[in-house]
Amino acid sequence: MDQEKLSLLACPKCKSSINISNSRLVCVSSKCESTYPIVQGIPCFLEEELDFDTDLSVDKWQQFYIDKEKKLDYEQQYKIYLEDNFNNVYNQLSEYADFDTKPIFLEIGCGPMVLGRALHEKCKLIVGVDFSFEALKMAETMLKSSGVTNYLLILADIKNMPIKDNKVDVLYGGGVIEHFKDTLSAVNEGYRVLKDGGVSFNTVPHLNIGSLT
Repeated sequence: MDQEKLSLLACPKCKSSINISNSRLVCVSSKCESTYPIVQGIPCFLEEELDFDTDLSVDKWQQFYIDKEKKLDYEQQYKIYLEDNFNNVYNQLSEYADFDTKPIFLEIGCGPMVLGRALHEKCKLIVGVDFSFEALKMAETMLKSSGVTNYLLILADIKNMPIKDNKVDVLYGGGVIEHFKDTLSAVNEGYRVLKDGGVSFNTVPHLNIGSLT
């Protein structure tokens, strides 16, 4: 992991900076010193003990992506997404966000990261956060197959992201925040990581919500 990507990360427990030591991520705070593994190139910040709501969701989505991987050609699905959905989503995003400035783009609940992949040339860095390791492995495979290098995939809870304050220019959640009973925590966490003037854009069933910080 290069220094630019590392400088974006923070310990989810105390929000201090993170360093790499012996192939693990280590909190620099002497009061914390928590460590986190890097598994198959993916930094893993998901706590072993999760709240009941998150724990149920993790199990459900892990199985979803395991089953889905057996059934679908993801390159074909990506092409369908580009043809049927991308322009609509991008046009809505670009009403609020300036992609000419090469923003840092964060997709929460990113799954296989189809939107981030489609936007990578317009962004300085695309960041995906999900609590399904299977989804992130799928995302990495697809990104690498397309020659995309400006990405960072993170295994974490979107209600407590290992990202420093005021780092993200554009945040997107496609049908994510409504899956949590504690929706407010997910929304507040998104605003914490956004820069002043950053854009948060979330979709929920039958509604798109775009806002500026």
